[in-house]
Amino acid sequence: MKPLTCAATRRRLQAYHDHELAVTDQIGVGAHIEWCDRCAAALAEMGEVRVALRGLVPGRLGLSPDDAEVFTATVVSRLKAEDDASLFARMRVMFEDMRLGYAGLGAAAATIVCVVIMLGMMRPGDSARVRVGQRSDGCVRLPRALGGAFSARE
Repeated sequence: MKPLTCAATRRRLQAYHDHELAVTDQIGVGAHIEWCDRCAAALAEMGEVRVALRGLVPGRLGLSPDDAEVFTATVVSRLKAEDDASLFARMRVMFEDMRLGYAGLGAAAATIVCVVIMLGMMRPGDSARVRVGQRSDGCVRLPRALGGAFSARE
């Protein structure tokens, strides 16, 4: 990695102080601050300003560094727990193994093909009543007994 100049470090110093830099930039700024006294003094000055501003906020007690770390860790762990319990996370886990998804898509495609085939087998103007036993003159034929006539009329 190319070492940063003082100007490049100063541009990134505020983001470094707020822990908003990408890991590679954090490493570069941290390495520069280790050997550059002017940039290290600027970073220390930002820390002093932060402490002074926190002390001026009415009705708020400043947290010690240990308490601040515990608070931050608690918030991060709660965010992770909420993310794990979210619907999106559950869906991501559900479709991690796509075999179930492929099986569902195959079943849906097979159902569509069966419906298309069944619709293709029906003739236009044909209805279910005609297939059950309705004659062309509009009368319905009743089922016959196995050995003889069921009805006197034919």
